[in-house]
Amino acid sequence: MTDEPSRHVSYRTVKEPVHTELVEKKSRFLCDLAPLTTEETAAEMLRTIRKREPDASHHCSALRLQSGIERSHDDGEPSGTAGRPMLHVLAAHHLVDVFAVVTRYFGGTLLGAGGLVRAYSEAVSAAIREATVLTYALHHQYDVHVPYALYDRVRAALEAHDWRIEATFAEDVTLTVIAPAIDVPLLSALLSANAQLHILPEPRAQTLLPLL
Repeated sequence: MTDEPSRHVSYRTVKEPVHTELVEKKSRFLCDLAPLTTEETAAEMLRTIRKREPDASHHCSALRLQSGIERSHDDGEPSGTAGRPMLHVLAAHHLVDVFAVVTRYFGGTLLGAGGLVRAYSEAVSAAIREATVLTYALHHQYDVHVPYALYDRVRAALEAHDWRIEATFAEDVTLTVIAPAIDVPLLSALLSANAQLHILPEPRAQTLLPLL
């Protein structure tokens, strides 16, 4: 959380690690795609894969972090035929905080520069298709006090949208609503129409959460 995050901050990443395999002219391309946030974690992941696949010909990689850091490595393949194309695929899908490693077992047939670019690119693309991609966006959290007489109507109006809602019951009902920042005008309008709340209270918190 930051003190004054940008109103429409958002980013895309993968939910959890995936492992896929592509075969091209008897060469095997194993792709490990995982969410992470530091270069140190990426290096540890690469070491783990090298130990898991000690007989592989190459372990090529691409890293994109939300901080703007980008890294790619061809690991012995002709320059520009592996890591950079892998990085381009991650960028084309607007993914950050993600690391891709493609492990190649040479099948005996040379693929040429163009063939390698296509194979490494497709290996990462296949892993992305297999992965669950999450879009994180800036959310605002509000505590809205509602009389019991209006609770059912207000709750129904709020639940028509993909917002996180919790209710606490005391002398009145406190609805804790967590909504994407971009939806705040809509939230304000709904509360004005259904709960006679003409001024939305200040958000109690702001944080990045995956969109529902």
